[in-house]
Amino acid sequence: MDDRVPRQRRLRTVVPAPDPLPEHVLLVGIDDPLARVFWRASRDISEWVASPPPSSTRASEPGDAALFREQLAYAVSKTPELEDAFGAFGVLRLNPKLAQRSSLATACQQVQAWADARGMQKTALLFAESWGRIDSENPIAANEAGRAARRTAHIHRAEVWFERAYTLAARHKNRREKIRALIGHGGLLRELGRYSEARSKFFDAARIAASTRRHRQAAEVQHELLTISVETGSYAEAEHYMRAALREYPVHHRALPWLAHDWAFFLVLLSLYREARVLLEAVRPHVSRRDLQVVIEGTLGRAVAGCGDRDAYELCRERVLVLSSVHGEYAAAALAHLAVGAQFFGEWELAEEMGVRAIETARTRHQLDVERGATEIVRAIRARQPAPPQVTVPQPNKLAAIERDMLARLRAWTKPRRRKVVDDPEAGGRPDRPTGEGQPTGPRTDPHPEPPHRSR
Repeated sequence: MDDRVPRQRRLRTVVPAPDPLPEHVLLVGIDDPLARVFWRASRDISEWVASPPPSSTRASEPGDAALFREQLAYAVSKTPELEDAFGAFGVLRLNPKLAQRSSLATACQQVQAWADARGMQKTALLFAESWGRIDSENPIAANEAGRAARRTAHIHRAEVWFERAYTLAARHKNRREKIRALIGHGGLLRELGRYSEARSKFFDAARIAASTRRHRQAAEVQHELLTISVETGSYAEAEHYMRAALREYPVHHRALPWLAHDWAFFLVLLSLYREARVLLEAVRPHVSRRDLQVVIEGTLGRAVAGCGDRDAYELCRERVLVLSSVHGEYAAAALAHLAVGAQFFGEWELAEEMGVRAIETARTRHQLDVERGATEIVRAIRARQPAPPQVTVPQPNKLAAIERDMLARLRAWTKPRRRKVVDDPEAGGRPDRPTGEGQPTGPRTDPHPEPPHRSR
């Protein structure tokens, strides 16, 4: 007779969520009842999570309740797509004992997605984190909170949320969210200039994606590795990862235009400005998000300056300055590109001004890789070093072949329509590849990698 006690399943330890951010950030510089409804909802959720019913006995005064109902009606009239979310917030405010955790989690998810689509990053962060606290076992919520914190330069908060997402995904055997957590955390480490740690996260994500046939996520990993290769000057690796990403990305993947931009940036670093301009002008109509338009216009400004087109450069500079005043996530990189653009025309004072602003912006947002690159640019500007001129490459060549392939993919690209297929790697293999054909491309590991360095 076997008297052995079966081994108990040991759950992974989940790091605690960070303390809630102050809700008053939603009201800074805003005088709008809609912002007040969001502020009130965020505060009520924080209190409810801290002491949910039945211990919570807060109730609204009649005057407060009437004012809140009036503000809620205004909010619904302005944003009818959030009517269900406002209904859940209303129940929480007016009768917290009837509030349901699932309804509040769904409401926070809806507001987070709504705010993120409109570039309202503070609102998206607050409600993403509220979602993560209410639905504390959901790795999807933790990943969204990590991405929102990363976009708003809350570095420590982002790391905590990505670690939570990875642990929760492992606990619940959700490999899709496990890969997303690794990609998000790796991207954060890349922005901090911690390339070795970032590569480790991406290699782990690539192995999981390859073993589970998640082609879309495998492509995203190759894309991130391409970015590291470009930023560290590993150009042979950049070509390898670019070809791998092109093979894995489905024709309608939402990140395909962004891949084209990153390859154009690579061409700019090679002083192939004419080739980069063609690619960026093909990308521009496909990018509707204002925060992404900032860096597109910045990179294009550098490319057209390298072509000697002063009018086009001034137009790009004007667009960057207008857009970055509201959407600052990629402003530092765009300003650094504009500094090099002014350098082409010998406008040294303007070039230094743009470069210094890039450094200050990158420092504020903890973007150490951009700060290092902008510092090198400013150093060259102060030394009155001219920007490198256009390079002529004999035809045909490998870069031209990749550019032709990328342009063909952009011509065929339209905004994703089938959300399940595009955004859910669990839905199966690529729609443009027969079932059973090949595996996602894993990362290439070089036993003697090139020493990392920043390229202007």
